[in-house]
Amino acid sequence: MKKNITKTKAYQEAVKTAMYFMRISEVIYQARNKKGLSQTDLAQGSKTTARIISMIENDDDYNMGADLLYRIFKFLDLEMVVDNKDMISGRSKNYISSGNKARTTISDCHRSRAKKYAKQKQAITHNG
Repeated sequence: MKKNITKTKAYQEAVKTAMYFMRISEVIYQARNKKGLSQTDLAQGSKTTARIISMIENDDDYNMGADLLYRIFKFLDLEMVVDNKDMISGRSKNYISSGNKARTTISDCHRSRAKKYAKQKQAITHNG
């Protein structure tokens, strides 16, 4: 009897990871467009290539390192807040918690892409 792959812990974790990267991709894409920048502009400002920016924004399974993420967020004037501290500027942030966590809305397209990505990663794990 075959085990339902979508119920495995590894699959669920892969979906969460894929959705995390998709949220970051969406934030970068929206910030770039809001500033009226091209992918080339962002690439030059963050010392990478337009191809890498395209891969990040299109969720092309590009796993950027922390240094590139930092450069992109810094160039776009984005905040990355962890424990009430902006990791980009180093400034403390005082947020009042209402008890409800903020949620990022992800489209059904992103959800299905995350599930497809997770299945591919799971298949590689089982076959490799």
